Amino acid sequence: MLYEVQLRLQGYTSTSTGVTDHTVTLLSAFMECLPKDGVANIAEDILNSNDDEGLRALAQHLLTAVLIPSKYLLEPNMLLSEKLYYAPSH
Repeated sequence: MLYEVQLRLQGYTSTSTGVTDHTVTLLSAFMECLPKDGVANIAEDILNSNDDEGLRALAQHLLTAVLIPSKYLLEPNMLLSEKLYYAPSH
């Protein structure tokens, strides 16, 4: 399964909106850092994404549902205006 995930991420085509697209970087980081069960779940989500837009949506979800709240928990005084933006899905 991990080989298929690597192939899927290698085949990803970045957006051409001029905004830096961190989709592959973010998904790869989750694959590398999560425990075994988490890796299996993320791998399944990646492989179930029908297209590149699905991968961008998954990365956006992980960013907004996991990483940004985690950053806030680590730094409660963080201002909401701090630049924690990700390439928008179009």
